Amino acid sequence: MRILLLGKYGQLGWEFQRTLPLLGEVTALDRDELDLTQTDSLRTALAGLPWDVLVNASAYTAVDRAEVETDAARRVNADAPRVMAEESQKRGAIFIHVSTDYVFDGTKTEPYLETDLPNPGGCYARTKWEGEQAVQASGGFHFIFRASWVYSLRGDNFVTKVIKWSRQRQELRIVTDQVACPTWSRTLAELISQALFKMLTLGDAWTLERRGLYHLASADYASRYDLACFIVQRLGLPVSVHPALTREFPSPVKRPAFSALASSLFSQTFRLRVPGWREMLALALEEAE
Repeated sequence: MRILLLGKYGQLGWEFQRTLPLLGEVTALDRDELDLTQTDSLRTALAGLPWDVLVNASAYTAVDRAEVETDAARRVNADAPRVMAEESQKRGAIFIHVSTDYVFDGTKTEPYLETDLPNPGGCYARTKWEGEQAVQASGGFHFIFRASWVYSLRGDNFVTKVIKWSRQRQELRIVTDQVACPTWSRTLAELISQALFKMLTLGDAWTLERRGLYHLASADYASRYDLACFIVQRLGLPVSVHPALTREFPSPVKRPAFSALASSLFSQTFRLRVPGWREMLALALEEAE
């Protein structure tokens, strides 16, 4: 089985490089090797490469900067996935695409289901939803996994920021009114790879019947404040964490206040257990201790 992975140096792509080789021969590329902003050259490159499965772990994720670099965000988050999905459909290949909880407006008070209607705010969220729609329109063996607050112990994300801030300051002010499902990139890559293994072993009919959109995030939710408190306590960092509100930190983009995702459809479909955020984060932080 030949697997093409795009976005190999991102926090999720990095973990896919650990899990996907168990399933087949992996060719992993990043933006320096394949420019996702040029759809024509992307299509040509995909047509010329040997692959049976395409995993897209790439994205334009700079939420605030996307308001200025709207064209780049749309090319990477919407146009590129459309091309990938169309090329996958042409060759009857499985296409795996990762999206985000930010497609929702955050006004719900219980975890979002796949049947809930997105209402994205800001360019990043809009382009990610456009990408979802393009992938779904392509037909074929497509699988979209919406994730939430993905983090790792490498790169720039909320968890690494909290650790860095805690070593530079005596006090932190962290918002309590942003709530979602913090998800470790390693667990996310492992679960998607396990789902892919079932697709590959159970055959085309089984896979085609189950294609579509799935939420895949930690089994429970937390606020940014909850997350920071857990990190500080677990690592024994000498810093106090105080609650704050989002309005105290002006931003060009309004983040959804509540964007928790219900992953029950994924668990039921693939018969895989999704851990809670504390279990994931405790394992992740072992690398920082």
